[in-house]
Amino acid sequence: MPFSQFALISWILINVSSAHSPLADPKLESCPSICLNESSHQEIGNLKQLLNQESLIRLSLMKQVYSLVGDMIAIKQRIAGVFVEGRQFEDKLEAMEKTIESLGNENQKLRTELEQKNIIGVNATDFMTETRDLLHANNSNAEEQGIVFNAFLSKTLHFERNTPINVTYDVTTYNTNNVYSPRTGVFTAPSDGVYVFSWASVVIPGKIFNAELLVNNERKGKGNCDNEAGSSYENCSNTVPVILKNGDRVNIRTTTANNLIGNEWSSFKGWKIR
Repeated sequence: MPFSQFALISWILINVSSAHSPLADPKLESCPSICLNESSHQEIGNLKQLLNQESLIRLSLMKQVYSLVGDMIAIKQRIAGVFVEGRQFEDKLEAMEKTIESLGNENQKLRTELEQKNIIGVNATDFMTETRDLLHANNSNAEEQGIVFNAFLSKTLHFERNTPINVTYDVTTYNTNNVYSPRTGVFTAPSDGVYVFSWASVVIPGKIFNAELLVNNERKGKGNCDNEAGSSYENCSNTVPVILKNGDRVNIRTTTANNLIGNEWSSFKGWKIR
């Protein structure tokens, strides 16, 4: 609060609180009642009443002055708050201007990149055409070389007799274009056509290996190699021709089995005939 305002308010408070009223003259109250008549007593009563009213008015004025001081302080605080809010608004406006400028630069950058991609896209189309032609040529060469695989077991397998299991023949002697996976035991047809699959099984005495040929998990053939009543090794083989489409999956799964000899005795093979 400026010094001039503070001095003004202080002056008002001092004069209001210390103002002298003739009604409060001590000489009047010190006069003996014997020297006053009845009319004087009446006047003194009236003067005392006026004095009380004057005191009330003075008290009301002091309250109003205090209220005025509080209002002035509140107004000053509000003005300070408005100044702060104005500064904050200016900062936000400045930040928005920077954001708009940044977005403009980013938009220009994206436009430039899009123009470059359009140029690259033309070259990419030519590249894709050349790649497709090259892949087609490679597939044609693969067809000319033939599609064939031969896989066998490297170790003997033991199964739960009545639990179907996909058999994985884990070693290959030849496997054109990796059409057979020795990790999963699945052959994937690289093209439409007629294929032939064969599997050979060797079982020890008292054991069994009955299995089926699946195409996309659907049975297309099955083979029996039951040696549970035998006293010597049993050697069985089965051959199944199938018509496949590109991407079809072929594998061997047990039906009733508990033994299959490895060490290259048991195998799974397939080839395309046309």
